[in-house]
Amino acid sequence: TFHLSKAHMSDINIKHNTEHYDQVYSKVNVDSIIKNVNNPEFFLAENATRETSWHGLYQDGFIEAIKGKNVLELGCGDGLNALLMAKLGANVVALDISEASKNIIEKANLTLRLPVTALTGDFLNIDFNFQKFDVVVGKDFLHHLTYERERAYLQKIVTLLEPNGEARFTEP
Repeated sequence: TFHLSKAHMSDINIKHNTEHYDQVYSKVNVDSIIKNVNNPEFFLAENATRETSWHGLYQDGFIEAIKGKNVLELGCGDGLNALLMAKLGANVVALDISEASKNIIEKANLTLRLPVTALTGDFLNIDFNFQKFDVVVGKDFLHHLTYERERAYLQKIVTLLEPNGEARFTEP
C-alpha cells in the first residue's frame, strides 16, 4: 500500500500549481499590463464597478486606504493588481509561487518604475525579516489552499500585520 502524508500531498500540489501557473503566466502580454497600470482610473472604472474580484477588493475606500501604505499581495498572479496598487500610491511586496509572475512584474516595472518588490515562493517559507504590512490582500487564491494551509496562512498574516492593519481577500 502506498500512502502519502498531508504534508507530502501539499508539496505535490504546490509543485503542480507552480508548474501550471508558470505556464499560464508565460503567455501574459506585459504591454497590456503596462497599459492598464498607466490608466488606473479607466481600468478600475471598467473592472471594479462590476461584481468581480476587482469590485470586491476595491470597495469601501480601498484606493485611499493604501496610499503611502506597505501592502503585501499574496498570489499576485500576473502582477497587474500589485503594479496597480503601487501606481495608486502603495509600497507593494508581491508574492506568487510562479517565477513567471515575478518575471512579469520585473519586466513591466522596467517601464513603470513603481515601488513593487516581486518575490517567488511558498508564503509559509518566506522570512519577511520582521517587516510589517498595513494591508495584506489576495485575489482568488485562498481556494487553492487546503484547510490546514489556509489556517497557517491566516496565522502568519496576523503576525505580519501592523496593529491596525487590514487583510482583504476576494474569492470566486
